[in-house]
Amino acid sequence: MRFGPFLNIESPINRIIVVQVIVTVSAAVMCLIFGLAAAYSTLLGGLVCVVPGFIAARMVITKGVRLEKSETGLGPVIRSELTKLVLSVVLFIATFTLVKTLDVLFFFGAFIGLQLVYVAVPVMEANLLRRRMAGNKSG
Repeated sequence: MRFGPFLNIESPINRIIVVQVIVTVSAAVMCLIFGLAAAYSTLLGGLVCVVPGFIAARMVITKGVRLEKSETGLGPVIRSELTKLVLSVVLFIATFTLVKTLDVLFFFGAFIGLQLVYVAVPVMEANLLRRRMAGNKSG
């Protein structure tokens, strides 16, 4: 999938992460209309979603490349998801204890919205592929 004329990302996991970062920054900039607290709450909500997902994806990708013979393919995935869960909890606790003027509505809005990107990007890619295939059959 191409993001503009200069960014061609082959890995589906990397595409999801790039889309999440773009959506996070865009949403934070748009939330400046509602104030600075809304903007950085949106940014923090996005980071709490993106950072654990990025680390979990890196764990699976690097483990998948050098998988040991005694280990099944599911082991690294389970470990990475547990790491993602623990890191998410730690980031939630850190955010709610360290940031005093957090706008919870914008924080959770960004967090939940970015969780939906995990579904939206593959669906959009499947629709694009379906249109491409239909175009090849008719032409």
